[in-house]
Amino acid sequence: NGKLHKASRIAWVHYHGSINPDLQIDHIDGNPKNNSISNLRLVTHAENGKNQRVRSTNKTGVMGVRLTKNGTFTARIGSNPRIQISTYHDFFEACCARKSAEIKHGYHPNHGSR
Repeated sequence: NGKLHKASRIAWVHYHGSINPDLQIDHIDGNPKNNSISNLRLVTHAENGKNQRVRSTNKTGVMGVRLTKNGTFTARIGSNPRIQISTYHDFFEACCARKSAEIKHGYHPNHGSR
């Protein structure tokens, strides 16, 4: 119809017949080039945000865990609103707290993978 569409949306419509324009396509494995139907799911914007790869600029390698200037680690989750989980002296404890929060708030198991 004269509009450009992402390959994932075309694959979804080709397989399922239609798509809700208010929803997004999530690549379950985080690879936007993998448009196999088994790797695609239809989600809201909020759900899509709960299955992101860790960014290359992340310094700790764990989403939501950062090293502070005084050498402690803070763990937080969410974007609207952002929830400060706590501050930890131990990196592992901060990572465990973050992972627990991901489970509590319904994040996808692949969230934060590389």
